[in-house]
Amino acid sequence: VVPKPSLEFTPQAPGADIDSIESHLRQHTMSALVLSKEDAYNEAAKRPPVFKAQLTNVGVEEGEYCRFETQVAPVNDPYMKIEWFKDGKPVLIGKFKLDVI
Repeated sequence: VVPKPSLEFTPQAPGADIDSIESHLRQHTMSALVLSKEDAYNEAAKRPPVFKAQLTNVGVEEGEYCRFETQVAPVNDPYMKIEWFKDGKPVLIGKFKLDVI
């Protein structure tokens, strides 16, 4: 007998697929969705994160607003943690605004 894991990480809510993710993304960006159904989290696959949309260089004056967007697969990975660094130091909320969609 193999016990079930004590935590269930598979999506429980209806619509937790790539279509609902695209709908949610549309509320926050005009960038094209480059993720596909194959980019959904699959516990059996256990693959490293991949940047599906590359960041672009942006030049602004110091103190001006700047926005960077990317898309990372696998989507809905409960274990994924993304950290951003500038000049080798972590980007902290407060000095910079981070939104993970």
